[in-house]
Formats: sequence, C-alpha cells, structure tokens
Amino acid sequence: MMIHTILDTDLYKFTTSYAYIKLFPYAMGTFSFKDRDETAYTEVFLSKLKTEVANLAKVTLADKELEYMTRNCRFLPPVYWEWLSSFRFQPEKIDIHLDKEHHLNIEITDYLYKSTLYEVPLLAIVSEIKNQIQGNVANTEEIICKLSEKVVLSNEHQLSFSEFGTRRRFSFDVQDRVISYLKKVCTLLHRHIKLLLCYEV
Repeated sequence: MMIHTILDTDLYKFTTSYAYIKLFPYAMGTFSFKDRDETAYTEVFLSKLKTEVANLAKVTLADKELEYMTRNCRFLPPVYWEWLSSFRFQPEKIDIHLDKEHHLNIEITDYLYKSTLYEVPLLAIVSEIKNQIQGNVANTEEIICKLSEKVVLSNEHQLSFSEFGTRRRFSFDVQDRVISYLKKVCTLLHRHIKLLLCYEV
C-alpha cells in the first residue's frame, strides 16, 4: 500500500473538509484529475493504479492518530476528528480510465466534505506509480543538498514554513526522508546547519 493512513495528506484538506461540513453540508462536488503534461499512460500503469486505489478502502484514522490530532490540532473541534475516524474511502465511487489517446481520467463525486479528501492521496499514488513505471530513481543526497540551502535560510531568518509536497512527491519513502531531515535540522542553530551545505566538486 502506498497510502497507509488518512493523515498522509496536506493539513489544509482537513480544514477545507470541515469548512464544507459547516457551510455547505449538502453540496456535492467532483474532483477531476488533470495531467498538464498530457502523458500517454499504459495499461500496466492503469492496472497498478486501480490496485492502489482499491487499497484506499483499508485506510483509516487509527486510535492513536485520533488522540494525537484531537490533542494537537485544536483549531478543529474533536467532533471532526471523531467523524474522520469513521470515514472510509470508497474506491467504487472513483471512475478511472484511459481515453483513446491514453490520457488518464479520474473523477470522484461525493459530498464536498468527502470528495476533497480524495485529491491528495490520488495525486500521490499517480506520481509514485508513474516514477516506478518510468524507472526513475531518486537521488536522496541531491535532494537533501538542495533542501539544506533552504533550511539554512529559514533558520537564519527564523522563518516558519509548511511542507505541502505530498501531492507531487516522488514516493512515500523519499518524502519520509525529507520530513525526517527537516524535523532534525530545522530546530538547530544556523552555525550547526552550515555544516550541511553542499558544494559542487
């Protein structure tokens, strides 16, 4: 499985979902996938995608995650996290097919407060499978090298930032390494961070 928890998404998706519940509880909405590169996908890709989409039905908010979010994300009421713990993705509502030009089409229609939760996981799955099919290999050292320069600036100027890379991530493992790196170094002083700068050889 590429998506192991419903928390594997961008935080703003939860605030958006809650806003829809409060403001437009009966509004229906459709999420449609748009590939700006107009990639021609293969049947092998489509098969892998459908398998991963089917796995979304197993994704839940675990009890420990419910406790954590209730305690730490207090800008959303506990009742929202309670509702989210009962939410389940419904793969049967997701229409996936390739058109005549082998362009990928994905649509999910549901109440807005539900349909918005599908977007980021679906994009993350598409991105990861696409990299697998194309045989792309992530250069973690290069990724951390480029990231370290931004970390230096953020630490030097005490800049707060949010990470919104899930929808375009190379893979779960690569993003996990990036997040682990950020958690480790973004709390250090600038004089320690400068040791992580990379130089061209």
